[in-house]
Amino acid sequence: MLRQAFSFCAELIGGRPPEPGDGFRDELAFWDRELSGRGEYAEDIRRRSTPALMTLVYPHYLEPLLEELRARTGAPPRVLDAGSGPLSMWADGAEQGRIALTCSDALADGYRELLARHGLHPRYPLVQCGGEALSGRFGEAAFDLAWMHNALDHTQDPGAVMRELVRVLAPGGYLVVQGWCREGTAERFIGLHRHDLWVEPPGRLMLRTRSPGRRRLSAPVALCDGLGLELLEASAPSRTPRTWMKLVWRKPAAA
Repeated sequence: MLRQAFSFCAELIGGRPPEPGDGFRDELAFWDRELSGRGEYAEDIRRRSTPALMTLVYPHYLEPLLEELRARTGAPPRVLDAGSGPLSMWADGAEQGRIALTCSDALADGYRELLARHGLHPRYPLVQCGGEALSGRFGEAAFDLAWMHNALDHTQDPGAVMRELVRVLAPGGYLVVQGWCREGTAERFIGLHRHDLWVEPPGRLMLRTRSPGRRRLSAPVALCDGLGLELLEASAPSRTPRTWMKLVWRKPAAA
């Protein structure tokens, strides 16, 4: 299964086998250590994998949006956790039947093998799919809320991922992106950390990329310009590395 995951990763990086510097092997090794309970984030893993503790990591701050979706659709909101890693923060809602959760990740096949190795069996789907291919895998308007937690800057093409998140989002649905500002700079652009994201007034999500073999960053790009999203909430503008950012948008309802 890990071999299949590496094969998929090779497709993402142009057909060649992933090297440690590409970050894929490093990412799987990181989660292997964490899922064993011996890593730096052992307590977070315990909370994500123990039903009685899952509520401690569940994103309760989004419950007003979920309640609005339940009232509007009459059904549990369809939530996509894109770039979820092996264990989702949304598990409590899925366990309680309050949401219909789907998780996706470019390394999902590898994560499933690691979960089985460590005796962990999440009861929600974890689908092998890179963020750049979401609509091809799930179709358009497939989810009521799409979420990326500390994952957008780990993707191959954040701009393409944002466009795909909008495509899979139903009209009237919500898109949530959160993570660290300028983590590429903080991590010296090693491995999967090829991008800097940050927030500029009045809540514009900005991107700069350092391509492999190049010293200079690309010109800044506003990721959401032209996507037709309505900004509902944005963290304070910041370019400071390792400042936490959170943005919430609404996809306008169909006319």
